[in-house]
Amino acid sequence: MKNFPPLETALRQKKISAEAYKNILLWLSDKKYKDFQEELKDFIQSGRWEKLNDSFFQILPFGTSGRRGKVGIGSNRINKITIGEVSQALADYLSRKPTAKQNGVVISFDTRLTSKVFADYVASIFCANGFNVCLFENFRSAPELSFSVRNLNAEAGILISASHNPPSDNGIKIYFKDGALMPKEGFKIIELAKKVKKILKTDFLQAKESKKIKFVSEKIDDAYISKVAQESLAPKARSVKIVFSPLHGTGITNVLPVLQKAGFKNIFLVEEQIEANGNFPTIKNNIPNPELKETAELTTKKCESVEADLGLFTDPDADRLGVVCRDKNGKYVFLNGNQIASLLGFYVLTELKNRRKLNKNSFISKTFVTTHLLTDLAKDFNIKINDDLFVGFKYIVHTIDENGGFIFGAEDTNGFLKGTYTRDKDAAVAGLLLAEFCSILKNKNKTLIDQLNELYKKYGFYWETIKKIPFEGAQNFIKMEKIMKSFRKNPLKEIGGEKVLKIKDWFDKNNPLDSNVVTFYLSVDKLNSITIRPSGTEPFLRIYSQTHTKLSPSISDEELEKEKIKAEQWSQKIIKGLKIES
Repeated sequence: MKNFPPLETALRQKKISAEAYKNILLWLSDKKYKDFQEELKDFIQSGRWEKLNDSFFQILPFGTSGRRGKVGIGSNRINKITIGEVSQALADYLSRKPTAKQNGVVISFDTRLTSKVFADYVASIFCANGFNVCLFENFRSAPELSFSVRNLNAEAGILISASHNPPSDNGIKIYFKDGALMPKEGFKIIELAKKVKKILKTDFLQAKESKKIKFVSEKIDDAYISKVAQESLAPKARSVKIVFSPLHGTGITNVLPVLQKAGFKNIFLVEEQIEANGNFPTIKNNIPNPELKETAELTTKKCESVEADLGLFTDPDADRLGVVCRDKNGKYVFLNGNQIASLLGFYVLTELKNRRKLNKNSFISKTFVTTHLLTDLAKDFNIKINDDLFVGFKYIVHTIDENGGFIFGAEDTNGFLKGTYTRDKDAAVAGLLLAEFCSILKNKNKTLIDQLNELYKKYGFYWETIKKIPFEGAQNFIKMEKIMKSFRKNPLKEIGGEKVLKIKDWFDKNNPLDSNVVTFYLSVDKLNSITIRPSGTEPFLRIYSQTHTKLSPSISDEELEKEKIKAEQWSQKIIKGLKIES
């Protein structure tokens, strides 16, 4: 390092952290990083300290559903090193089982700019490690990959995707033999990845030509689509007029063919967003997140032009579903994840009860920040509920048991699952069920909004708000950690004029990432609360506010709208009362 005195100077002047300095030294000295060393030297010589510090201040961690981040050079970036280390670590971990290499791995990717390159690279690594490799030749959805792992009896599945993140990002998700993301194993893989000295790899084209890398058959597509279509609860309810957009992602391979397979005829596509394009050019701020209302702009316009009943749209790996629907006045309303969860939960439970398919083993599952209305529904339908799960759909699918009791799972961030054909959330099954529920209601001259209001009148009005506060960069990351420590060390006694009645610190030393959460309860029944947690996959602090208002069953729709305004004002007051600034 004597040739780079600016690096030592930057450390002394605190332009880079000690951890960044250590990681930069490693990347400059270890031959494993030789492909990046010239570029890294250029960064140092040109004094790009802020970028270097952000790129190297930590080793990119596993989040709620995998390793995800900006693409670029550095230990805190997605690149062939961080992707390769995880892949090699996974290969080493799986190799402990005698049949793992024969069972092999399945690899898929979404429509992001670098996804296919990384998928081919991962395939070459597993091939070099002696694994049978099945690779999807073109992009596919996350739930189909999960399905294919179990269908092909593979040892693991790897998906290259950054879900709903901006175009600058990419990532890697690992599915194990049961088709699910494994929380504990995820941490083990990261620990092994830190110790990887050499990434084994072979020439991809040669491996493909010699058939060492095989492509997944179209039979998997057919099997997956058929399985999703079989989750239908009302096969004759097909009167709804639908608009669909994949938001430039993989939803064209799962949501659309499932709806067609199930018999829906009146489907209109948002043509501008059909093209697979990792820049997501037609979406505001280029962020393809179905949680965001602005993501629905073109879907809503198409709905208005064709007078559709329902608009559906999906994130790039098509595991999350966004929804707009027409109300009785012809206005299109954007539904948030909790509202979709409430409608789907009610529909699934109602239909299964009518068929006498609910029993003592039946249960639904949700994360603890997902609407409590699902808890009310479970109680009313006399079934069990797992309603205190950590954030991340992996915790929902791990409640699936061998007794056939799992009915439905939901999380507030637009992830839903009925059935056990896959072990991930699936926009295809959610879209199918919502479309036929909308058809049933349409045949009764009702809308999804009418049904949602009826649920509120019966169970009370629930309103959940999520605010994401950005903390991008190394210094802001440290600031975010200090904020979380402050909430624990100096717990608030009141927030926004509301007295804090109870505090719950969810922290578990065996799961430090997903359990870095604090909840403040503002009512005796705990239905008014605010929760703070750092996002596991994005540079944000997430704030969840939840409130509940008891209503008279005879309340008018106009009065209900006023209650919604009051609830939103309460939520904003409470969030502002935290006094958090990035």
